[in-house]
Amino acid sequence: MLGIRFYPHSAAYFFNESIAEFNDEIVSAADLFGASLKNLHEKLLDTPGLDIRIALVEEYLCSRLLISEKRHDKIKFIGDIVNNLKSDYNREIIAVSVRNNISTRYLNMLFSQYTGLPPKLFCKINRFQHSLNLVNANDQKLTDVAYDAGYFDQSHFIREFKLFTGITPNSFAAQASPINQFLAGN
Repeated sequence: MLGIRFYPHSAAYFFNESIAEFNDEIVSAADLFGASLKNLHEKLLDTPGLDIRIALVEEYLCSRLLISEKRHDKIKFIGDIVNNLKSDYNREIIAVSVRNNISTRYLNMLFSQYTGLPPKLFCKINRFQHSLNLVNANDQKLTDVAYDAGYFDQSHFIREFKLFTGITPNSFAAQASPINQFLAGN
């Protein structure tokens, strides 16, 4: 099995479609990329070494970059915003749009088009991911985790944690399983 993992904004380099169109959908890559992907798949099946397979995939993806050449500046722009938002979970979207001299509506549209998510939800997911790492470390009280992760209070933290996981942070920590360790690491 060989998988490819993209940064939140970087998948947009390889698709003509808005990334938001793939939300809540299961789409065959063969349907999107057609014969070129089928050819790559056949080559991968016939290639014995992992290094050569990775080189084939890299070559294929580099050829796909030409498709999005006109959008590279916008994708890079959103990538810079993504990287800034990853470090500041509570950054106001209005402040981001003002700092970048664009309207919040345009920011939302670009962000959704190139990441598949509105910026506010992206920030919420990043904050949750950070809190998951802190809970998994299991060396802080929940109140401290809540504040360190940027939540307003413990109640807000617990409510959002349950929204994403279906269980409370205490229950999650009590179930410290290998899958939880894996989830927290990503």
